[in-house]
Amino acid sequence: MTAKVVLAIAIASLSASALAQTPPSPAEAMAAAMREQAKAPVAVKSLRGGAYEVTGGTSNTGFIVGDTGVIAIDPQMLAPVAQREQAAIAQITPKPVNVMILTHADPDHVNGLPGWPSGMRIIAHENAAAEIRSYMGDPNVFASPPPPEIKDYLPTETIRFSKDEVLDGVRVRLIHLGPAHTDGDVVVYLPDQKIVYAGDLVVTEGDNYPSVHVMPSGPHKGMGEALNKHGSSLGWIKTVKAILALDADIYVGGHGPVLTKAELQARLDAAVARRAQIKAMFDQGMTLDQVKAGLHEPAVTPGRFPSFTETTYQELTYE
Repeated sequence: MTAKVVLAIAIASLSASALAQTPPSPAEAMAAAMREQAKAPVAVKSLRGGAYEVTGGTSNTGFIVGDTGVIAIDPQMLAPVAQREQAAIAQITPKPVNVMILTHADPDHVNGLPGWPSGMRIIAHENAAAEIRSYMGDPNVFASPPPPEIKDYLPTETIRFSKDEVLDGVRVRLIHLGPAHTDGDVVVYLPDQKIVYAGDLVVTEGDNYPSVHVMPSGPHKGMGEALNKHGSSLGWIKTVKAILALDADIYVGGHGPVLTKAELQARLDAAVARRAQIKAMFDQGMTLDQVKAGLHEPAVTPGRFPSFTETTYQELTYE
């Protein structure tokens, strides 16, 4: 073997090794973490009045047993997890799932739609419906491409504003008060059961602050438009104040444990105070790094969802 051949093989080997060690992008890292979470077993907890919370997979979901069928809230990220959830539902009732309500359009909340029965009534905010359609044109969004079958599971009904409905004998209020976590959020309020399903407006994993989708910066810049869903920290505060004013005492979030009204109020108070601190420092001309240091916020690991400080600071730069 000639020296040139040996050198070529060595260079090729080093190149392959370098490629193999290339760190994942923030979007890829987040998607990988979600897929790992999806391996968790599904558990169903009875709340009251035929309403249930489902944990496991990549996000919390829920369902309500109606007169003739089941109203599901969010379909999970992966079809196998959706199928495990349906098996759990079947242990409670033989009634079919005939309505699906989407709280928003993040992939970990909608990509599992094809794992559910075809022909369901699927309800979403009009902006969430548009976002799902956009996924079909950008299969690399969040590094979690939706399954091609999602084209057969597009929302069949959209709302623009809040709306009261009776779904299969169940009184439901669908609430949208403007951009908050995203611009396509729908809160599901069951007045008879005094339960609120809030989607990712309420996330009790991680720190004490909300997650808001705006154009990311810093280590999350690589996520680009995948995270830019025109959310609003002020809109989040407005919406959470509104759902706290409801006659409800159980708040089911998109991730983490269920909250009481007092616990959600404490999270709202913390978010209002933190936003005021961020804005005061922003108005003084401080950079994002200076603001984070002033708040004793730890360095952000790429792949983690941007912090409330980061998204609020970025939002303020657009005002």
